Amino acid sequence: TEPNSSKETTNKTSENEIVISFGKNLSVSTEAKIKNIYSGERIKNTSSNSDGWALKTDYFHYLAKNTAIGCGIAYDFDFDDFSEGLLPVDFLFKQRFPLHVNKENVFLFFVGGIGYAALIGETREYLKEDPNYYLDFSGGIHLRLSFGVDFTPFIIELLYSYNDIDVSTNIPNISCEEYISAFILSVGYKFTL
Repeated sequence: TEPNSSKETTNKTSENEIVISFGKNLSVSTEAKIKNIYSGERIKNTSSNSDGWALKTDYFHYLAKNTAIGCGIAYDFDFDDFSEGLLPVDFLFKQRFPLHVNKENVFLFFVGGIGYAALIGETREYLKEDPNYYLDFSGGIHLRLSFGVDFTPFIIELLYSYNDIDVSTNIPNISCEEYISAFILSVGYKFTL
């Protein structure tokens, strides 16, 4: 009977969870760097706003009681133009820290992730000054860091998202880089499997 009971205990300690969250962008910063390859001249343009929303789903498998790996997919969008946005897919690492409040399990947690973010919608922008020239935007590396509180089954999370956007152009002697970063506050619901 001992081997069977030990197997049951092992199975019960393994845990999987799916978290579905909806959040609001608190701050979004865009930084574009344009360089003239011929002259070496550089132009830096930055802008900030708080537009946009985020819908994401994360899956975690716990390797130990409070340590998990997983994957996540999100869609960062603007309600005014739902057809355009950013679609990051990440490999995730999660560490949670249990707190005991009124005999209920409450967890603080940290999530780190790296992946790729694709752009959805129109990705080519023509110059107003000369419509023969354009900038082509495509996805790039996506990094994610977040901290939160797990009140099982509810989750509150503050997430930092960083996106390296690849830019190509047919403008002679010009190279471009663009970076987008955002702070997102989200509320989610957790399903334990």
